[in-house]
Amino acid sequence: MEERPRRRVFRFVTLAVLACAPLLAVLGAAGCSDDEETVGMVSVDPGGTYGAEVSLAVTGRGRVISTTGSTIDCPTRCYGRFVVDDRASPIQDVKLKAVPTPGARFLGWSFESEALGTRGRGPDRCNPVSRPAVSPSVDPSALEITLPFGEVNGTPPAANAGECAASYAVPLAYRVVARFESDVTIVDGGADGGDGGGGEVFAEPQGAGSVAREIGLVGSQYLVWRWDQAGFGGVSTAIANGGTPQIVQSPSSAITVFEVDQAGAVWQRSDGSLYYLQGGAVSPVLLSGAPTCVAVAMDASGISCRTAGPNGSIVSWTTGGIGPTLQYSFLPTGTDLHTETSYYFFSGDNGVPGAASVYYGTRTGPGDAGSFNTAVTGRTGIRNLQGNTSRLFWIESSGGLSTANANSSRFSSSVFTSVGPQAGIAFLAPDVSSTYLWAASTSTIWRAIYSGGTPTIFRSGLAGVGGIAVDSFNVYWTQSDGRVYRASRSGI
Repeated sequence: MEERPRRRVFRFVTLAVLACAPLLAVLGAAGCSDDEETVGMVSVDPGGTYGAEVSLAVTGRGRVISTTGSTIDCPTRCYGRFVVDDRASPIQDVKLKAVPTPGARFLGWSFESEALGTRGRGPDRCNPVSRPAVSPSVDPSALEITLPFGEVNGTPPAANAGECAASYAVPLAYRVVARFESDVTIVDGGADGGDGGGGEVFAEPQGAGSVAREIGLVGSQYLVWRWDQAGFGGVSTAIANGGTPQIVQSPSSAITVFEVDQAGAVWQRSDGSLYYLQGGAVSPVLLSGAPTCVAVAMDASGISCRTAGPNGSIVSWTTGGIGPTLQYSFLPTGTDLHTETSYYFFSGDNGVPGAASVYYGTRTGPGDAGSFNTAVTGRTGIRNLQGNTSRLFWIESSGGLSTANANSSRFSSSVFTSVGPQAGIAFLAPDVSSTYLWAASTSTIWRAIYSGGTPTIFRSGLAGVGGIAVDSFNVYWTQSDGRVYRASRSGI
């Protein structure tokens, strides 16, 4: 590549576009395009290759503009190329700003990693080149984000790899999705009980005649749920703010236990095989040496399985699949397990009514019956034990009614009734770090403050709810029709 004198010149490439935002050549070119790799790009040496290329998809009622040079103003699909010759230029990044249409709100940003094509420097025979898109460290819920400039090498055409070796330096690439949603309007006094009805369909059934079951959120970005079809279980995942659902495991046998935690999803099939899936992955990992689990859990430290009691045990694997390692033995009778980086939490009552407890032990095992402590005691039928960074949550049932409960901290014996008594409370979705708890029966979803009070009906009149999940923007739930639904959590 011929060395060029360094100077502060902003380069741009003209695109042929239809019904798009105006082209403004301050830093680069921008427009709307379904194929940023080929559409209308002229065959000229693009000059500087230090900067950023942005492929942008906008869904819902809103726009995204760039405040660096104002070269992106996009309501649908757009592409912008920002390059400079002088790396010492005061302009070193692209700033994107989400602008909701009146009556809508911004749901968030996400980034896809699929490879992008573009022009490097050099002759036409050295094009196209490609490289993976990158994901910047940004707040996915912020209205304005920054995409830094940079430069990498792409992949030249295989037939001309040698000839093009010096010609395929390219800017950093970003493939961005911005999602907007119309505000939910709640109409009092409706036929569904005055709570405004259901929600929009987030995901269609993953198989003909399937029934959607448990669902959860990995991190703050990925939904994972299971579904049954003719007695066999499948697992799917999608980006929470609008990604296309993907089946990560097709139905081949029943799923006996299934759990979604902040670090990933874990499930065991009726043939004894135990799998885990980390956030963003689409290929589950098979764990070796698994016993029959009555509960499973996952956190940043690894994957854990609880076996049946009395005298049950907890065994664990690292996320690299190393294990199983015995952590605790001689556990009381129970079928719940929750983990976090330093502790195991598990319930048990040894079959004695009114003697249910939540126990905890450190993750320094192996351990035995004398090495765990009691947090909550004297309860009835603890099940669906969950937790966030502050406290524990669980469901209790007595006399045909159920309550959703919480303690004041993960190790406290102080218990609050958050929701209930109600008929059929079966599912919980604690906020990751807030004071709210969401609970559901097969027909109703409630929101409550963990420390008690009167819960608020979020949705009622639903059909066959199989699980719920919640993030900063939405509540998600599954139903017996196989679909995953969502609604703005502000719609109360």
